[in-house]
Amino acid sequence: MEKTVSRPTNESLGKPARTKRVPVMMTDDEYDRIAARAEAAGLGVSTYLRICALGDRAKTAGKDEG
Repeated sequence: MEKTVSRPTNESLGKPARTKRVPVMMTDDEYDRIAARAEAAGLGVSTYLRICALGDRAKTAGKDEG
């Protein structure tokens, strides 16, 4: 069975593969708030958290600032 990929992989874009996971526990409310901010920035939750954690806030500037 062939795997369907909806977006290019890092390897196909010439970027390093992401191989590490960071489990993070949070409440439903915290997740909902993060997901809303990610959506406002036009990003997925993982991408949003990675950008915030690495300090590139300019890429996350969306409608919900606060």
